Amino acid sequence: MAYLTRQLSLRLAYQERQARQSRQAARTHAQVNSLIIANLSEGVLVVDAEQQVRLANPAACELLGLPPPLALHNLHDMALWQPLRDMVAHTYASGQAQSQHVHLLAEGERPVGLYVRTWLTTSLEPEVLAAEAEHDGAGESLLAPHLWLCVIFLNDLRLVEARIRTEKMAAMGRMSAAVAHEIRNPLAAILQANALLAEDLDQPAQQRLSRMVEQNAQRLARIAEDVLDIARVQQQIQHADSRTLTLDAELSTIWHEWQQQDAPQRQGVFVPGCGQAQIAFDSEHLRRVAINLLDNAARHRASLLADGLQLHTGGGQGEPFWMQVWSEGPPVEASVEKHLFEPFFSSQSRSTGLGLYICRELCQRHGGSISYARAERPTARGPQPGNAFTVHFRGQQRLPDTASLFDPIVV
Repeated sequence: MAYLTRQLSLRLAYQERQARQSRQAARTHAQVNSLIIANLSEGVLVVDAEQQVRLANPAACELLGLPPPLALHNLHDMALWQPLRDMVAHTYASGQAQSQHVHLLAEGERPVGLYVRTWLTTSLEPEVLAAEAEHDGAGESLLAPHLWLCVIFLNDLRLVEARIRTEKMAAMGRMSAAVAHEIRNPLAAILQANALLAEDLDQPAQQRLSRMVEQNAQRLARIAEDVLDIARVQQQIQHADSRTLTLDAELSTIWHEWQQQDAPQRQGVFVPGCGQAQIAFDSEHLRRVAINLLDNAARHRASLLADGLQLHTGGGQGEPFWMQVWSEGPPVEASVEKHLFEPFFSSQSRSTGLGLYICRELCQRHGGSISYARAERPTARGPQPGNAFTVHFRGQQRLPDTASLFDPIVV
């Protein structure tokens, strides 16, 4: 009896240790699951068969437009949740996972589009489900349907569509770059043949036709170069050096060179405000960004007055240094503004829509950012509203304006 008692006590102690370890592991897994659910970008709802919400993460509360905790709500509380109720009921009735697009319509508000997927926490085979249903009346079933929970994943349709649109545009960009590369050689041959033919043309009508051929071939060549710029920019960024630039001095050179190309049409004001500030940016990439923004501003400015186009710099004292190109004019349409930095989008028929996209790529690869906003700037006619494109730079350091015997080191 003593031997059996000792063996049973040892086994009981072992089982108790196993139970404690299992309980600790379950608590750890529960904490991990709670952290994952709380920080998911997808909305997660856990609903029982009575349509009571047992669990909801912050993303689900935001998508449904309700303050947390959402677990205090019932799906019967709001009429606009009828599509969710129908999906939950169908999931419990069929015992199968469901997925569909749902639009929640609230009175006086815009519809909320969601991609909804549902699962049950217990999945049984049909024959097991039938056997369990026979025991439900006797209360012997441990897996009765009323103990199951329905897990719902919610995705914002706008984000899903934006991701699909980005993937499509990336694929279209690769295809366009391949096509642009292939048509460059025929275009060069057309331009060369047209130049040789123009030397033998004497009649004005024939010369006019030759100039039309040249202009349109050059336009196609520019489009091909713009498309190929995307691939070039990505390759240049991968091999870009990490040296720093003096922002005001570099922009001053770019500003004067840009104005000299067409002085009457490119009147403007350059207002430097960074002194000897250093930024981490490649010189050629900064030139490309500045010229693209200045060309856009000159194209859409409301007047040719000197202060109708302005280039400003500023920042410092803990704030990142920035460059802003401002032009007086009406605001950008809302339908155009949300696609400003997307590739191949343009409000003009003669533009490829790659300029702002290339600017954004260059800024992001160097740790900076670019944004658009309406802003007022002082002019000779008083403060005037206009369109401002602002670039914020990374790795700023303001150097003393006084001369030093040592060269500055920027980390």
